[in-house]
Amino acid sequence: MNKFTPRGKPQMGYGEFESVNRLITDPDEVRMPAARYGSIRGQALSPSDSCALFETLLGE
Repeated sequence: MNKFTPRGKPQMGYGEFESVNRLITDPDEVRMPAARYGSIRGQALSPSDSCALFETLLGE
């Protein structure tokens, strides 16, 4: 899910779920996916670290 926070407006989300695209505007519905997204993003490697990992895995 992509998360959007327009200036001065409540947070919204956009998700592509199987064959359905959906804009989520209900704050209660946006809260959990936004928290998951933040958690996953916080665990992600930086672009340069990701590249180094791929190079290591490929033996380059």
